[in-house]
Amino acid sequence: MKTPPNMDCETPNARRERRVRPDGGPVCCPPPEECLWNSHPRVYLALDAEGRARCPYCSTVFVQSEG
Repeated sequence: MKTPPNMDCETPNARRERRVRPDGGPVCCPPPEECLWNSHPRVYLALDAEGRARCPYCSTVFVQSEG
């Protein structure tokens, strides 16, 4: 699979924490902007009361950013 020219590739799932906006819509892993989007099955995650969610496949933590 070729990488689109506007994507900055990094090792899949290398970032272990990702910030998400409060109004950013559903949280999924791997996120759509991930260069190698098929690194594991896409899962949709619900943020907990503290605004956090952990991917069961790669352990990436998604944290809701302030405002």
